[in-house]
Amino acid sequence: MQVTRAFSPASIGKAYLQAMGIRPVLERQPDFDRSVLGWAMSAFYGGRAECRIRKVALPVIYLDFVSMYPTINALMATWELVIARRIAVDDVTAKVQKLLAVPDLFERCFSKSFWRQLKCLVEIEPDNDVLPVRAAYDPASADYGIGVNPYRLAGSAWYPLGDVVASAIFSGRVPPIRRALYLRGVGVQSGLKPVAIWGSVQVDPTDGDFFCKAIELRHTLDDDPSLSKDERDRLGPFLKVLANGASYGILAEFVRHESKDPVPVTVYADRNDPFETTTLAPEEPGPYCFPPLAACITGAARLMVALLERSVTDLGGSYVFCDTDSMGIVADASGGSYACPGGPEKLPDSREAVRALSWAQVDGIVQRFATLNPYDRRAVPGSILKVEKENFEGGDPTRPRRQLCCWAISAKRYVLYTLGEGSPELVRATDDHEEALGDELGLAKASQHGLGHLLNPLDPDDPSDDWVTEAWTYLLRKALGLAAEEPRWLNRPALTRVTASSPTVLRWFKGLNEGKGYAEQVKPANFLLLAHPDPLDPSGILPIAPYESNASRWDDLEWIDRRNGQRIGITTDALDGNERPGVVRVRTYGDVLASYLAHPEAKSLGPEGEPVGRRTVGVLGRRPVEAAPPLRYVGKEGNKLDDRISGLVGEPSDYRTEYVDSHNDYWHQVVLPVLAAMDRKTLIEKSRLHRRTIERYLYGGVVPHPGNLALLTEIARKELPQETLGDGGRTRAVIPCGRADSAIRSCQRS
Repeated sequence: MQVTRAFSPASIGKAYLQAMGIRPVLERQPDFDRSVLGWAMSAFYGGRAECRIRKVALPVIYLDFVSMYPTINALMATWELVIARRIAVDDVTAKVQKLLAVPDLFERCFSKSFWRQLKCLVEIEPDNDVLPVRAAYDPASADYGIGVNPYRLAGSAWYPLGDVVASAIFSGRVPPIRRALYLRGVGVQSGLKPVAIWGSVQVDPTDGDFFCKAIELRHTLDDDPSLSKDERDRLGPFLKVLANGASYGILAEFVRHESKDPVPVTVYADRNDPFETTTLAPEEPGPYCFPPLAACITGAARLMVALLERSVTDLGGSYVFCDTDSMGIVADASGGSYACPGGPEKLPDSREAVRALSWAQVDGIVQRFATLNPYDRRAVPGSILKVEKENFEGGDPTRPRRQLCCWAISAKRYVLYTLGEGSPELVRATDDHEEALGDELGLAKASQHGLGHLLNPLDPDDPSDDWVTEAWTYLLRKALGLAAEEPRWLNRPALTRVTASSPTVLRWFKGLNEGKGYAEQVKPANFLLLAHPDPLDPSGILPIAPYESNASRWDDLEWIDRRNGQRIGITTDALDGNERPGVVRVRTYGDVLASYLAHPEAKSLGPEGEPVGRRTVGVLGRRPVEAAPPLRYVGKEGNKLDDRISGLVGEPSDYRTEYVDSHNDYWHQVVLPVLAAMDRKTLIEKSRLHRRTIERYLYGGVVPHPGNLALLTEIARKELPQETLGDGGRTRAVIPCGRADSAIRSCQRS
């Protein structure tokens, strides 16, 4: 059996579970409490990613956890739930209250037996407790972000026990606990059978943890003389995909469908009572979807990162970034202090600074996590926290350690480099997830987050990321005050390759296809080029063109407007107020890099406690969040990611489902009736929103994203007296949104 990119982690994981005869939880237990599923989905958050020191070059050690999600599953003993005949939900409120009240909670987290207790959902009353919060942190964005921040809510919220433990070790206090529900496996499914991994290693689902077996096999490949190097190179990434896909991804899988007519649904969320509503985009759970376990796994993973953070800060140290299962800790060979705005230390010249831990101190932290190793030590020896290979000369752990440096802009936008004779050489700025898909991680790698949707401006058919490395080198040298040669492609239009994958896209090219032979027409599955309009261009044109591999001809292509299929022109000339009809100013690669450099870390605060802006530099702090009612209920957030990044999809309603309780909703009860009574032309002029956008809000059942919601609320406010509209939470800095459960909506559809 060979694996290629055509196989997703989810599909591989499901295939192996099916081969073992393991039935999904909700199939073997269709009467599972719907309310618990709703509470679990409101408690579900993804990986923790943040920038903690912004735009300051610092020495670091780069650490990474061994196979985070399979390791978490092994520690929590979740396999007993996967193969159980049924899953019971036990009230363990008193037990959890006692567990969290112990004075040595942080130390207890380093005992393997502690983690078995984390298969638990907890209802708490957040009062400045450090918790994951999904919120509209950035008013300029239509999307919600997730930050681990002090959170205050007038009421209760559900969280995995792992997040509540993390909050307690951060703040030293335990939030009031209303309920705690533990997931307990009862019996074993019938019909389970062994399966061969890669056609050779037999794994019996009733004899040990499948996740452990896959990881242990992966770590012993080099010791198997029967495998060639090519086989090891293929099998290693496959085993990582298998373990990750089966241990987490399929448990949180949802598929969004689109309907022409409103579909009635019953929504179970974080409340004790469900509510009825309708949607044009209902969501179906994947076959193995089970929100309670998905929430507990990700919560425990965030606890693992919290333990690492606390271990660093207890020694007086700092970190530049963390990303799901990794962290860049400020460290050098012997320890010292480095100038950094907002740092807790002072240099002799009174500049603020951060302390660098010594390599020996970091090694001590690494060894502390050895107590949590759930694997056979013959296969996976030592600690589950590793000093990554990039910290060693040539990326070889058998060679001497070298000093890495890091410079970060925001979450997932950072670069690791070495300094050779004062000149930076990029090492790596991407995590290990790509390795699971078969990519070789070498040197001179740079973070593609926020850039990966763009074509190589030198050769669009070249899949390498050399241009990204060149871009990061240019940005880094400028940041370090070094001479930086501008890439020769900076002024080319920034383009994205998309596919003619729907009738809507093909209709755009109807006029362009007329009079052309079939071979020259835009056809289904053809590649296309999409340009990105300058946000300040007033034309509203959305340019797209047939694919062209010669980058020097991009300016001369037959461009059309996606809105109406009419032919248009593009330009990269600066806007001067004398724009030509039918011509749109598009962003260049230089424009993209400028905005990339200015990207904010909106879920944090700057060194002086101010919102993070374009010029913010230094140590960032956690941003306190207070809930401003009403909370919003959203579905799956990862829909149409490629189309959103490329620009094919812009309206949030096209990729995100929101479920509105019309009986408890400020927008529907107060604001919408005011706007509906206004003159349509006046409303469009005051809001400066497109007519079709306004119509979707007024008649299509679409709830505006936070930026437009604030704008339209203010317009309505001016139409009626202040006391009529009230505040509606408008003055709050951040409005978090709840999370409803997709799995239950589909089951309850009428």
